This record gives sequence, C-alpha cells and structure tokens, in this order.
Amino acid sequence: MKILGGSLMFKKSRIINLLTVVFLGIFLFTSFSFAQEVVSADQEKVDPEMVLARVGDSEIKIKDVDAVISTLDPQQQMMFSTQYGRAKVLEELINKELFYRYAQEEKIEEDELFIKDLENVKRSLMTNHALRLLLKDVTVTEEEVKAYYEENKDKFVEPEQVRASHILVESEDMAIEILAELEGNELTFAEAAKKYSTCPSKEQSGDLGLFSRGQMVPEFENAAFGLEVGQISEPVKTQYGWHIIKVFEKKPAVQKSLDEVRGTLYEQMTSDKRYKLYNDTLESLRGKYPIEYMNKEEEVPAEKEEADKPAEKQEKSE
Repeated sequence: MKILGGSLMFKKSRIINLLTVVFLGIFLFTSFSFAQEVVSADQEKVDPEMVLARVGDSEIKIKDVDAVISTLDPQQQMMFSTQYGRAKVLEELINKELFYRYAQEEKIEEDELFIKDLENVKRSLMTNHALRLLLKDVTVTEEEVKAYYEENKDKFVEPEQVRASHILVESEDMAIEILAELEGNELTFAEAAKKYSTCPSKEQSGDLGLFSRGQMVPEFENAAFGLEVGQISEPVKTQYGWHIIKVFEKKPAVQKSLDEVRGTLYEQMTSDKRYKLYNDTLESLRGKYPIEYMNKEEEVPAEKEEADKPAEKQEKSE
C-alpha cells in the first residue's frame, strides 16, 4: 500500500511539474507575442516617444529600441528591424532594467570592485572627452589646401600606364615557336595566350589590364613600356619564365586638378594637423608632470620611439 501511495504521489508530482512547465511556456509565449504586437503597432505609428513597456517607474520607448538597433552592423540591423527582432530587443531592454533594479537592491554601488571599475570607466571617459575637446576645432582652410597643392603638384600626377597582354611559357625555344605562329598569322594573340600560356591570365586571353611602373617585375615592365601600341615583343625572361608581350593601349601621365584631389587633401591635412596638435600637447604635458620609470627596462629608448612614429602618409591617387 505504501508503494502504491508513493507511486501515486510520484505521478501527481510529475503531473504538477508538467502543468507548471506548460503554464510557464504559455505565459512566456503570450508575453513575447504581446511584445511583438506592441512593437509592430508602434512601428506603424512611428512615434519615437511612444512607450512600449514600463518597468516600475522606468519607461522603454520606441526610440530606445531604435537606438540599440542603430549600433548594429547593417546585416544585423536588417534582422532586428523585423517585428520579431524588435520584440527581442524590447525584451532585452526590459531584462537590463530588471537587473539594474536588482543591482540597486543589492547595493552594488557600495561594492569595492564596482567602485574600482567605476573609477576606471570614469578615467577612460575623461581621457577620451579631453581628446575630443582638444581636437574638435582643428580645421583646414581652402587657402591652406590650395597652397599645399601648388607646392606639391608632383605628388598629384596620374602616372603613365599601359594595357598589355602576355603569353607566359617555360622556355625561350617555346616562346620563339609561338612568335613564329603569330608572325605567320596562324593564331591571333588571344588564341595563342589561351592555347599556350601558363599564366592564369590566359582565361582573359592574356589581358593584364592597365598598369603603371612599379607594379610588374622590372624586366617585364621595361619591355612593356618600351613597346608601341599594337607591337609585340621579343621573348622576355623574368623570374616566372619567358614572356611574349603585346601592348594594346598607352596612357600618358596626367596632372590631377585641385578639384580632383581637394577632398583627399582636406582629409589628409586635417589628420596631420590633429596628429601634430596631439603630439605637441603630449610633449607639453610630459614637461609639466614628472614621469619616473621604476624599471629602466620598461622605458622606451628615444630611437625606438622615433621609429614607432607613423610614416608620412602618401597622397591617395584617387
């Protein structure tokens, strides 16, 4: 009888647990569905001040959900801008508010570790804010941009370019045989490239597109820039093998106008000014506040510090 009673009690307990789980599931589903409906309804009204939920006396508004979504990358923004996604964000904001209240109840602000972390955050925010204040008024005038352009015109030249195709083979003898076929009009250059070349460019009939000096190995480059449009080279040896080169287009060097480079110059010169102001201020502060290294091994040698400075930026060609 005791065994039977225990069995009945066990079954009753399982039933109660099951009902509890089912009830909790229904409650959570209903709650989440309601949140979806609220967010969806609010989206249609597009009122950023509309309240989506209250936790105690705190309000969570449409603009709060939007603020979270705006911090995400574009792909995540698309995902969380849906009805389901916005409801998930709302629930997360509610959860954060609940834990904030829990933290208040537990007097977290009096915890020693919290006080230390808060001080670190404060120092970091103050440092970043000071830097923003220092650099926020740095500007570059149109006159400065014009003067820099005139003094450095040689830096804003679109270099000479050629458009060439090539056929790459392993031996000079093979290259000479292919040249003979080309001269005898047995194959076009494109056909020969597809048939014989070992370079992946064979899929584009050997076309390498436009390139300027410094982009190819010297032997290839010298041969290509020395050809006239339509001319085919003798076999050229490089570290990759033997090349037959044909030039299809030549573009002379072109001086870029101020209008073409103005945007790049404003960006570069503003960045340079900010960097100089930062370093000048830092140097001044190092003279104002004494620094003492307790371990000389941790002190950066002057020559290393100089080497770590970023190299002068090269002007963008675009």
